[in-house]
Parts: sequence; structure tokens; C-alpha cells
Amino acid sequence: PHRIPYCRKVAMPATEWTILLYALVLLPVVTWTGRVLGYRAAKRLLACLTPLHFSRLDRTKRAQMVQASMMTDLVAVAAERSFSIVPCWLRALVLYRLLQRQRIRSEIRFGVVRKGKGIQAHAWVELDGRVFDPSGNCAEFYVAALTSAIALRSKSCQP
Repeated sequence: PHRIPYCRKVAMPATEWTILLYALVLLPVVTWTGRVLGYRAAKRLLACLTPLHFSRLDRTKRAQMVQASMMTDLVAVAAERSFSIVPCWLRALVLYRLLQRQRIRSEIRFGVVRKGKGIQAHAWVELDGRVFDPSGNCAEFYVAALTSAIALRSKSCQP
């Protein structure tokens, strides 16, 4: 589990509270939609619920990385407090869309690795080669995705 000072701070900046509230509202809705109707329906729903006019600021790459890290933590906190278990691919999808709203270009990555006689899959978000994983367990999958698994780029979250 993520142990983040954000969940203990009452005096967070307004922008962080806004992102946390968006994640708290979006995750259960997207989780239900994703489980019942699938990935594409969840992407379309997110595109409808989160129009791309949130941020007008252009930031440096370093500032984007800091913002992406903070947003990853906030999505993780929201997922941990959700009333249902939120799979990694839906956490990554929500994070990706929230980053898009901040005009931060990123990609969703999917990795598959062989575990014993079966396979195990995982999803995360990448920004300039850096991994942002709201599920908190991407390290082993990220290595596997680079060496022996398939990493797929997702299409844009536009409907």
C-alpha cells in the first residue's frame, strides 16, 4: 500500500484536493464500466466525464514529472479508499486521463509475463521512459515488459 503524506494532510493545495476528488469519483464509476462493458467503454466514459480544459500551463519536463508523481500517489490513495478493488488497468487509465487534463503526454503500457504455467498481466503509465504506477507493483513487470513480454501502446482516450 502507498504510504503517502497526502492522505494525512488536511492543508493540501486546492489543485491536489481537486485531483484527489476527481480520482475518488472516477475510479468506482470507471471500475464498474470497465468490468461490465470493457476497456473501450471505460475510455469513452472517461473522455466524456473529463473534458480537456483543466490546465492551461505549459511546464518544464521536470515539473511534469513532479506533477505526474504527485498524481500517481493521489490516484493510489483514491483506489485504496474505493469501496471495490480497482484493477491496475483501470488505475492506469484514470491516471492517464488526469495527466492528459494537465497537458502531460504519457502512454499506458501493458506488460505480460509468464508465471509458472500461466501468465500475469499488468498496466502502468509511462512518461518519457519513467514508470508511474498507481498500483505500486510495477517494478517486476516493467523489467519483464522490456525483456520478455509484450508492451502495447494504447490509443488516445478520445471517443
